[in-house]
Amino acid sequence: MNNYFPKSNIGQLNWLVNFRNKIATYELELGLNENKLVQFQQLSEKLITALNEVEVAKVALQKELDNKEIVLKNQLNELLHEVEQLKTIVSHDRNIAQELRLGKLEYFDSSTYKPKIDVEALSEFVQINFEKGGVDALNIFKRKNGEYVWKFIAKVSQSPYDDYNLNNISYSEKYEYQAYGVVEDQEIGIPSDIVNVAYRNKLKKSNYPLMV
Repeated sequence: MNNYFPKSNIGQLNWLVNFRNKIATYELELGLNENKLVQFQQLSEKLITALNEVEVAKVALQKELDNKEIVLKNQLNELLHEVEQLKTIVSHDRNIAQELRLGKLEYFDSSTYKPKIDVEALSEFVQINFEKGGVDALNIFKRKNGEYVWKFIAKVSQSPYDDYNLNNISYSEKYEYQAYGVVEDQEIGIPSDIVNVAYRNKLKKSNYPLMV
C-alpha cells in the first residue's frame, strides 16, 4: 500500500493535479513513451473530474443542510406549537390522535379548565396575552377597580387581544380583566385569575396590589 497518496478528497485532488501537470516534464528521465504519458494524463484527468464532482456535490449538500436548519428553526417550531394545540383539541378522541401520531395525550377536563391571561399597558391600549389550552376561544371581561359588575368586551381566538376602549383621563385609573374558556359558543370551566392594570393617558403597567 502506498504512503504518498493522500486520504482526503482535497489532498487527492491536489496530488492528481500536480502529477498531471508535471509528469510530461520528466518524460525523458522516466523513459515514458507517448502512449504511457497520455495514459497517465488521461487517468489523472478522469480522477480529477470525479473528485471535483464530489466537491461540488459536497458544497450543494452543505447548502441543503444549512437550508434544512433554517427551515427547522423558522418553521418546525411554529408547526409543533400548533400541533400542541391540536393535542388538547382532540384529547377526547384518541383515535384521531393515534392516526395523526400525536403521541400521549393529556385528558381535557372542561369542568376544571382555567384560562391563563396576562395584561400589559402599552402607549395607547392594554394588550391581553393568553393561552387557550384546547378551547375554541376566550370570552374577555373587564371592569374598573372597585366595580362589581363585569362587562363583556370580546370573544377572542388569537393572542394577543388589544383593548382600546379606555378613558382618556388625567388621573390614574385601574382596570381589571378576567376570561372564561369557550367551546362551541358555551363558556366552560372556571374563570381565569383577575389581572389588573393602571391607566393615565399613556398606559403604564400597574404596581398596585389587586383589590378585592
